[in-house]
Amino acid sequence: MTLRDTLRYGRLIFGEQYLYLPTENMDSSMFSNFIAIAVRPEFPYYKQFDNAAQWLTKYGLVDHWKEEQYRRLTKSKFVATKTNELITAFDLKHLKSFLVIYLNCILFSTIVFTFETIWKYFDGNCRLFDTNRTSNRI
Repeated sequence: MTLRDTLRYGRLIFGEQYLYLPTENMDSSMFSNFIAIAVRPEFPYYKQFDNAAQWLTKYGLVDHWKEEQYRRLTKSKFVATKTNELITAFDLKHLKSFLVIYLNCILFSTIVFTFETIWKYFDGNCRLFDTNRTSNRI
């Protein structure tokens, strides 16, 4: 729902005396449509783009385009599908590849950890290959 439809609905519920609904023209709101084109601040055609967007909105071409698109959508034939056909739940069959990758990574990290632990144990206790040994250590 648009803001205007929301206000209409609110007026029906709470009463017309509590909510103000402005008239539908360009003078009743600051912006009826937002048209945005991302440009840098020092863009030489900044004012021209701004004027073109105001012109398109002022003369109703944006609203005309929206209505035309809506009309096209309502005329086109959509095939309604059941929601159950579109939504399928994940189960282990769908997640098998992630589980296999996860288990392989755990196995690899366990092997590396074991190798590093054994390497550290032998490196600290057995210095057979230490080339920087001096005979007179204090």
